[in-house]
Amino acid sequence: GALGGLSGADLKCRTLASSAGLENPTSFRAWLSDGTSSPASRFKSIDKAAAPYVLLDGRILAEDFVELVDFGPRTGISLTETGEIVFGEFVWTNTSAFGEVFSATNHCADWTAGAVELKSRIGYNALANEQGPVWDAWAAERQWTSLLNHACSVPRRLYCFEDA
Repeated sequence: GALGGLSGADLKCRTLASSAGLENPTSFRAWLSDGTSSPASRFKSIDKAAAPYVLLDGRILAEDFVELVDFGPRTGISLTETGEIVFGEFVWTNTSAFGEVFSATNHCADWTAGAVELKSRIGYNALANEQGPVWDAWAAERQWTSLLNHACSVPRRLYCFEDA
């Protein structure tokens, strides 16, 4: 949970994008909320219709920000910036299904502390099998961004989105 605040998390995303040789690495942001700011308030692409979120393999997560928060991603977020496939990973978010702050108080001290007594909301990135009752629950309950609370002392992944 000690990410250096939202700006530190964004910097981590930008550094990973740059190291992977992705285009526009400085436009990447973490899908992360502290006590007052969230993707719904931080992302510039929130107002852009038909600005799709696409995985590196070309799979479309959502046609735009509105689809992402209204319906969740069409598929799990299973690719890293290097193209590595990962399933069943927990991801720091403190972000509700609607792209807003989940908790005004549980956010690893604004993402600056990794203490075991602090907690924040995590999501679950992807399931290997995208059909059946487990998938249906993952999608319907928006578990990708809001699954459960977890101790800030355990390292977790970040979702990094290009915010053009």
